[in-house]
Amino acid sequence: MLINNLWPADALKFWRKHGYIKDGKFEISERFTAKLSGTTKSGNYFYKVLDSVRNDGVVPESHWPSMDAPGVDDFNWDEYYKEISQELKDLGKESLKYFNMMYERIDQGALTKKIIKRALEHAPVGLALVTCSPWMGGKEILWCNADPGSANHAVLGDGMEEDNYVIWDSYPEHEKILLDGYEIPYAVKAVLYPVKRAEVVKDSEELTEDVRFGNVGAGVLKLRVALNKLGWKNDINNKVYNDELSDVVFNFQRANFPGGLWYVSWKHPLFWEMIFSFPGKGVDDETRKIINRALNKR
Repeated sequence: MLINNLWPADALKFWRKHGYIKDGKFEISERFTAKLSGTTKSGNYFYKVLDSVRNDGVVPESHWPSMDAPGVDDFNWDEYYKEISQELKDLGKESLKYFNMMYERIDQGALTKKIIKRALEHAPVGLALVTCSPWMGGKEILWCNADPGSANHAVLGDGMEEDNYVIWDSYPEHEKILLDGYEIPYAVKAVLYPVKRAEVVKDSEELTEDVRFGNVGAGVLKLRVALNKLGWKNDINNKVYNDELSDVVFNFQRANFPGGLWYVSWKHPLFWEMIFSFPGKGVDDETRKIINRALNKR
């Protein structure tokens, strides 16, 4: 979403202001989510971790670094899972203004591989596995005919090579390949969406209709406000096009029409009123164009 410019401007501003983006990529604190999702020394559950992201939000890695962060010594359990400040929790909650995350279980028994392969076209997939020995240090892992109901480890499935799952694991080697035949007892797909809020559209300042002496209502008020913004002071709370407004309009026309009021074509419907009988008694298309042009230059 970052690469393809799919974040709304307000979200992108928030991510950058608080340091969520580093070197062009998101860096989110895993330690923050591990704590707030209730991880124990026996592990955790997919739904608790995902619900924490959905309900507690996320914070930048730099605000609550993990043990593998540059310059940070290894933590013991108590240090890693110590209490998080309310200020940081509030930042996590604030992040929820900018994204939603939904998740679903996707494994389907005999069709698991087909379903996961299709899901990977949409998003990475969380996999619960039964680990087979040797697990750490190897890259290609064979299924060991264990009980699929005794899943004990979570990894990220991020691709397939032929019929083999490609995973990212928290233990080395981090990138592993589960060879064809490896059973997946549980898989979940989580998808993150940006929150798109409707932008408040302000009423245009531009004048769109003629107003004349004696008119009453919103059109007159809009004219008064426009003239006032351009420095032509008048009673902006008066809805009536009266003598006071006529004087302001006439002075504006004299000052802004090229060549003075004689610029107005004699064929114009308000020509005689503007020049001879009722100076300033009407705001026509020509006057509106000059007012609108001036408003747009502000």
